[in-house]
Amino acid sequence: DMRRCELLDIVSQVKTKVQSKLGADKLPMPAFIVLGKQSVGKSRLVEALAGELFTFVSDTFGSRRSTVPEFRHTVTDSEDARWYIFDKDENKWKEYPLERVMDIMEEAQTKLGEDVSNDPMHVRLEPPNCLDMQLVDLPGFRDFAADPAKKVLADKIEALNQTFMENEANVM
Repeated sequence: DMRRCELLDIVSQVKTKVQSKLGADKLPMPAFIVLGKQSVGKSRLVEALAGELFTFVSDTFGSRRSTVPEFRHTVTDSEDARWYIFDKDENKWKEYPLERVMDIMEEAQTKLGEDVSNDPMHVRLEPPNCLDMQLVDLPGFRDFAADPAKKVLADKIEALNQTFMENEANVM
């Protein structure tokens, strides 16, 4: 069991170093994509896997871009998860308290208004005793559109989600 933990530590350190040098999008790993209609519990599933409650968007607004949480195995004596957001301008991970991560993520979602972004938000969390894993929390499909603008938004979300569904490295 100790040798397995040591191996996980080494693999995680190598991934983190390479990703820090190349960028979050240059070292893709297979991802589990979370698909479903709006407000059916996709983000709650991610929370359950993280072992912590967090919210990146308001329940009434809905997400407009994908959120890519990466779970990373680290050696720590702490029972608290460490949270990071990938800063694309500086090409590095920055650690924040969970409350600030939630604020940054919500701001990134809400500033899109009625638009959708193909630019995902990358979040890394290091909860105790986890395996390295990447999820993609996608915007929820919308069943109906009350007006033409909502129909355009629904179509954009469907197109965004389709790009992840077509990637053979992803598991739905």
